[in-house]
Amino acid sequence: MVQMVKRNDDMDEIEVLCIGAAIVDIPLQPVSKNIFDVDSYPLERIAMTTGGDAINEATIISRLGHRTALMSRVGDDAAGYFILDHCRKENIDMTTVGRRISISIFRA
Repeated sequence: MVQMVKRNDDMDEIEVLCIGAAIVDIPLQPVSKNIFDVDSYPLERIAMTTGGDAINEATIISRLGHRTALMSRVGDDAAGYFILDHCRKENIDMTTVGRRISISIFRA
């Protein structure tokens, strides 16, 4: 079952609809050229950022002042909520973002 995110009533008519991937990237720093040659490696920084063509473009277009919406699906998990929070902060309409319990970015 897909649950749709409710529309932000403050949004006017959408100018741009971005369709596609909305994921969470987890960049690690620093990464040495020999990272695959060792069993463990100390990191100084781990972060979470949004990624994927659709959400990246929606973010840029919204920051340029256009009324933007995202059409994608996210998991009903921490990563999905991270993406939805990003969209709220960037004023990206999420009417067509579905949440599915069976979708998760966390895989072993």
